[in-house]
Amino acid sequence: MPYMCTKCGHIVKIEETERLLGVRCPKCNCRILIKVRPPIIKKVDAV
Repeated sequence: MPYMCTKCGHIVKIEETERLLGVRCPKCNCRILIKVRPPIIKKVDAV
């Protein structure tokens, strides 16, 4: 599952973060990563 760094915008795979100590961006060492959502928009009918 891809994550995006909030500081530099670098896309990080979860495998890349496991080899570092803790969860960090390999580019800027920022510890705040957010999940990248798929571009699909779900439409739900009202009840």
